[in-house]
Amino acid sequence: MTTQRAPRVGVSWETDATDSHPSSMITLIDWLGANNNYSRYRSAHSKKTLLLEIQRHLLMQGIENRSVQDIRIQIEKLKTSYRHAYCWRYRMIQERENGRYASIDVIDFEIALHRICPHWTWIHEFMDIPLAVEQVDHRHDRSDTLRLNIFDSLYLEIRYSHVYPFII
Repeated sequence: MTTQRAPRVGVSWETDATDSHPSSMITLIDWLGANNNYSRYRSAHSKKTLLLEIQRHLLMQGIENRSVQDIRIQIEKLKTSYRHAYCWRYRMIQERENGRYASIDVIDFEIALHRICPHWTWIHEFMDIPLAVEQVDHRHDRSDTLRLNIFDSLYLEIRYSHVYPFII
């Protein structure tokens, strides 16, 4: 006879702050931004050691419910959110320079940017990357150039056009 487990109820990374510690997300962002940690994480051959280091940091802050896999997923979510916002911002700046969207208010621009990437203000300092970056593929020992492609651009247009009608 098999026993069924109750579904795991996740605790939000944003709202788990207590009087004794900030939220898991703020603690993670603080760690990534300190001592060049995000660059260390990005360039690590094996991320397991750094993920365990992050988990220990969270434990020292009183946050006990985050697995290594949870941490990896949150970092990937931050990277994806940042990349989408970065690409959108880059495109909007190009369009403004070309005379399109010249009337967009800076505040509206910032609001739209933070809807795409809510943590932009805190992570932009250490995640600031150009659209084309050299990244070493350690599995095959070769360099690949990652570039914003047409599919990313179309995805952003489709995904955010209903929220930001001035994009299209």
